[in-house]
Amino acid sequence: MNGARCASDLIADLDNAGPKHRVVALAVAFENSSVLVYADDPDRLRFLNEAIEAGGYPAGLIAIDYDGRELVIMANVFECDAAREEHYRAYLRRLAEEIAKRAEKIKSSE
Repeated sequence: MNGARCASDLIADLDNAGPKHRVVALAVAFENSSVLVYADDPDRLRFLNEAIEAGGYPAGLIAIDYDGRELVIMANVFECDAAREEHYRAYLRRLAEEIAKRAEKIKSSE
């Protein structure tokens, strides 16, 4: 689990960020993969709990905004100990870059 925070607290962060952006996802890190739990998913708490029970670590939020011209992707690491913070900051940055590349391909094909 992410420090002392429970899944419902993490979902509250996701819900708070959701209305402020086009897309918001909570990134759950696994050793060789990721799970994204989206703010608009009605089963988001169940999906987060399943990911945590499967050994995932809730790393932070990724938010995406698009104004028709510019794509902006932001990543915010959940509070954690200093040793993990830089690791998860780099993880979210890589994940955000991958999302941005895929989004640019979609934007280019419009």
